Amino acid sequence: MNAPETTPPSPRWLSGFLAFGSALVLLLTLLLGVASVVSTVGGATIWGPTTPCPTSAAVIGLSLVVLAICLALCRILVRRSDLINLPLLEASLAGIALLVGLWFIWVNHTETSLFHDSLVLQQFAEHLSAGDLSDFWPHIDNYAAKAPGDLYMSIYPHQAGLLLLMTGLRCLFGSGMVKALQVMNLLAAIGVSALLCSLARAVERPRGERAVLALVAYGFLPNVLLSVFPYGNTIGLLLVLAASRVLLASLRNASGARSAALGLASGLLALSGLMIKSTYIYLVAGVVLVALLGCIKEKARVRAVVLLFSTGALLALSSSVPRAGFKALVGYALPEDQPKMTWLAIGLDYQPSTDPRPGWYNPIGMDNRIRHNGNVGDEEATAESVVLDRLGHLAGNPGHGAWFFAEKLAYEWLDPTYDSYFVASFSKMSEEDAARWGRGADARFYPMDLTKPHGYVCLVLFIVMDACQSLLYLGAALGARDLMREALHGGRGAALAEYALPCVFFAGFLLYLVWEGKSMYTLPLAISLLPTAARGIATFVRRPLHRHFAQ
Repeated sequence: MNAPETTPPSPRWLSGFLAFGSALVLLLTLLLGVASVVSTVGGATIWGPTTPCPTSAAVIGLSLVVLAICLALCRILVRRSDLINLPLLEASLAGIALLVGLWFIWVNHTETSLFHDSLVLQQFAEHLSAGDLSDFWPHIDNYAAKAPGDLYMSIYPHQAGLLLLMTGLRCLFGSGMVKALQVMNLLAAIGVSALLCSLARAVERPRGERAVLALVAYGFLPNVLLSVFPYGNTIGLLLVLAASRVLLASLRNASGARSAALGLASGLLALSGLMIKSTYIYLVAGVVLVALLGCIKEKARVRAVVLLFSTGALLALSSSVPRAGFKALVGYALPEDQPKMTWLAIGLDYQPSTDPRPGWYNPIGMDNRIRHNGNVGDEEATAESVVLDRLGHLAGNPGHGAWFFAEKLAYEWLDPTYDSYFVASFSKMSEEDAARWGRGADARFYPMDLTKPHGYVCLVLFIVMDACQSLLYLGAALGARDLMREALHGGRGAALAEYALPCVFFAGFLLYLVWEGKSMYTLPLAISLLPTAARGIATFVRRPLHRHFAQ
């Protein structure tokens, strides 16, 4: 393996750029960490759209116990790292994560998800797999009179890739498609953790830090528990992260042929991931930015040009390929996507009658598309008017503006489950299973239903996630501090690749500050903080406590 790059890099502007970016990540994660602690102690921890988790003194005490246990385990891993078999540790933690995920899938007993997008896509996939096109035909131009499938896909053309995936799974697994997708999500979640550990090995981080990363990555429960949501978020994340890992390997490889092959593999992985979840463009953008900085540093102009060209081609193909697949399957072409301004309008709007959470989903985009009959220019003009009105209102009412963004960020970043419990509560059993398992008349699954045995387990898991969320953010703040220092002052230095995921976090944080918000959307950003948090936690437990206070 090639020796890792070190900072401070040359030229000096790059060192300053990395230090400044690390300082911004430090500031954001420190604020999130303090807010997470305050929300836990104050009893305002959020786990649903409007439902804070009732926090008693006992719950706070248990959170402190969990935090102390986590730090004690990390201290042991760091100080006894020479005695630890890292591959065995990672395999054991992966096995535990697999068992927890399978248990959650089993008690969930999902036959279908009532979460709207997932529900309608499941129904369309079921019909398409049987050769039934009635959801999509007759295909007409009048949006107000379209068939259900034609209307949905005309409003949300970016869902074509996920629809094709679900249709393929339905063909393979029949009525077991939902269970198959849940298990695939679980395996993808474990694969994401394995990729993060692989990246730490590639940049030759210390053994103790890698042991801590294995613990926090495989033990990051929201990623595991979200596997019950029959959707493409986790699979898309795995593919895009794998593409990023292969891209960084290709740029470090001196062999032209091998580097080209790795670059091609990276492009295909990223294409597959973006076809399933198009919003992961921000993840690609963050990694490509750091890769470009590496090319500039090494004065590899040809590589930089090829990387830019390839990225542009990737973005174009990630939209055109699933559209072509949909046309081949259904028989007509999808319209243009909604303008990006529409998603800004949703992210800046507040309609408590639709959803009590500011900047969450509301029907602005759907209404605009139907009202303007798919005319993208008119849609953009309407959305732009909404955005300007909202910005003017927020600027003219600073108190409301501060409340809006504080509330939005709280719902996005302070739910310890990152919506995994929320979307799990949309799971529905078959009537037969509901009767056998004593489920209520609605056959729904409620994670923290304390009238059922699983409710107590889910409550304990919630307390663990609540404590670990604070540890994640505060650990990431310490890790970002270390990255900033190494960029400025040298020392052992950090590989340039180590700045890629903090860059992804920062880009995503800014995006979802103004974009349509959901806590599950920020989950990949929290995952991107895990290596930085492992670095910070390892630094913290390695030193005597009095030295931290002295600093």
